[in-house]
Amino acid sequence: MSALGRAARSDSDALVRQAAANSLNLIDREAARRTLIDNLRYAAERLAEENIVLVVEAINSFDMPGFFLNRSGETIALLDEVGSPNIKLQYDIYHMQRM
Repeated sequence: MSALGRAARSDSDALVRQAAANSLNLIDREAARRTLIDNLRYAAERLAEENIVLVVEAINSFDMPGFFLNRSGETIALLDEVGSPNIKLQYDIYHMQRM
């Protein structure tokens, strides 16, 4: 059994949380966005094999300047582009009320 399989079986509602990297030093934000989309699609496919949900969270730019995703609208648009049913938005009211 794979490590993902063991994780999924240890918790009936297994979730994996994704954290986008700090983007302060990125030269090409669009290239980074495309890479993130590709990586999320890959992760979603692997996690779906084990019935695991991946959650993506936007973080406010005050507490974590340069965090790649910091608005719910842009995060939802990104998830729509990824198009995987096992990727969900983790909506953190604290972070979004700060924006």
